Amino acid sequence: MRNTSLWARLLTSASLALIAAAPLAARADDPSETLLKQASAATAKLQSLKANVDISMGSHRATGTVEMKRPNLARVDLNGGNVQTIVADGTNIYTFAPSRKQFARQADTPDGKSVYLPWGIDLSFFHPEAIAARPPNTVITYLGKQKVNGEEYEVVQRAASKPYSLTTQYFISPRDHLIHRVVMTVKGSGQGQTVTSTTQIANLQPNAPLEASAFRWTPPANATLYQPPAAGAAGTPGATGATGFQPSGRGATPPRR
Repeated sequence: MRNTSLWARLLTSASLALIAAAPLAARADDPSETLLKQASAATAKLQSLKANVDISMGSHRATGTVEMKRPNLARVDLNGGNVQTIVADGTNIYTFAPSRKQFARQADTPDGKSVYLPWGIDLSFFHPEAIAARPPNTVITYLGKQKVNGEEYEVVQRAASKPYSLTTQYFISPRDHLIHRVVMTVKGSGQGQTVTSTTQIANLQPNAPLEASAFRWTPPANATLYQPPAAGAAGTPGATGATGFQPSGRGATPPRR
């Protein structure tokens, strides 16, 4: 997933936009509202979650595991991307990029509301209310049932036009009402600035027993703390989202058009 940090930021900021959105309202003959409310309720009931994750974006792919535990613990370990480890330990949130020998750090919060994971990996675990929300300038559509790898899902699409064009498809399992697959497409303001990411969850274990020790992480001795460049700086790592170290989008601001 080289040179995809800009898109990780764009895709993650979608979650930020949902938090303050109004409750979902749909037509009586459209099951979108029911499906999203069921997914929101099922996610809110989870105390922990463990799963395998497979992320694809264009020709890039990363695979790994995700573990999350309430109120504010998370861990992602990936192979194949520029980001290898993301850990929220209850005090700090770390993102480690071994290719750059750098890590980013920001404060965790007691309620976990500062924890966002890129590419929809977190499945709105820390923000279940966002699943059943309708942001402004958004159209929500039921796409019907689809089979992926032999599993059948109910698919609901959320298409937003502002502040940028973003389409998100949630693949909801009728077995547990949880989201198992997220497909996100962002269209930038420039020609060719369109990217689609697909996050597939497998071997999902709701309420898996997870010890606090699983969320401890110490930066390697040869890694340095990432320092964001000054606003408008050019020619420095991190000066642009496309080439800079992206700390997984937590706290990311909406992208500029």
